[in-house]
Amino acid sequence: MPLTYTGPAESEAAPLFEQYQGQFKPQPAFLELDPAKGTVRLGTNVVMGNAVPMEVWHHRVLWWDVPPNLTGRGCAEVFGEMKPLLERVAAGHSIEWDGHNMVGKFDEDAREAYEEIEDKLRDARHGFECAEVWNAGEWIWTGQTLASLAELLEITPDTSDEEIAAIAETQRKVADRDHAVVLFGDLAKVLRDVRGQLREMASEEAPAP
Repeated sequence: MPLTYTGPAESEAAPLFEQYQGQFKPQPAFLELDPAKGTVRLGTNVVMGNAVPMEVWHHRVLWWDVPPNLTGRGCAEVFGEMKPLLERVAAGHSIEWDGHNMVGKFDEDAREAYEEIEDKLRDARHGFECAEVWNAGEWIWTGQTLASLAELLEITPDTSDEEIAAIAETQRKVADRDHAVVLFGDLAKVLRDVRGQLREMASEEAPAP
């Protein structure tokens, strides 16, 4: 059975990247093969705690870890390189009743191909195109002081929320254009915090009535 790939557009910067507020790491991303349907896709495990669906737990559908910061082009590269191995896995995969559940089984060649995919993807970040992903706060503040940042971005205590939103949008475009960077987090909030610090400083420096 020929495999059908449904992946993100190659132009997408980091389509698999998802990091929830308060979490220190992004959600895991995966290459998925559904041998029964002959479909392949790349996706993100959006469940907190990294639990997997029962169909994956029982190897009816197969997941391999991939870097969450793969670009859309990197996703296509993964499929292109893994396709011959995925075909071998699909050809030697079956679903059988084990007395308790319907589970995926592998013949010898499929098992070898499955493990080879694991080996190849273990260091995938070194072989496939990945985006540079930054936390919005780190991107804005790295190498800057409050004074230099205010001057660079032209933020004052009186900058409006609408102006903050426009500055945030400009910074996202600068990051993408000049540095091939993907920013995650609330950039506008980071800039409002900068304005808040400027307001506090201005209040402290104001002469007493």
